[in-house]
This record gives sequence, structure tokens and C-alpha cells, in this order.
Amino acid sequence: MYTAPRAASIKCSKPGTLYALDRQTFKHVVEEAANKRREKYRTILSKVSILSEIDPYEKEQLCDILK
Repeated sequence: MYTAPRAASIKCSKPGTLYALDRQTFKHVVEEAANKRREKYRTILSKVSILSEIDPYEKEQLCDILK
């Protein structure tokens, strides 16, 4: 997940199904979610008149820190 050796092991107490994602798919899913969130905040911030004059880079920074 973070290009580091695994830090934990898991043991199942009952039979189950294990699902796994390869690194590339996981990265794509995480990036896609971040892009959707950023676009949502871009839309919201574009409607705030007081922010209309700030630099586009600063708007992107705002999008990244909003929760």
C-alpha cells in the first residue's frame, strides 16, 4: 500500500473470502476518489464570491484541505 514491507499479519478465526487489489488498481481507486472530492469542492468554491479573486493554485490548496 505504501511501498513498504507489511507491518501486520491477520489470522481468520472462521472460513472466509479474501479480496485483494494490486498496487496499481489501489492507487487508481484512491486517486479517482481524491479527484472527485477535489472537483466537488472546486464547484462549491467557485460559487463563493469572496474567493473569486484568489489564485487558482490557492483554490486547489483549499480544495485539498477542506473536509
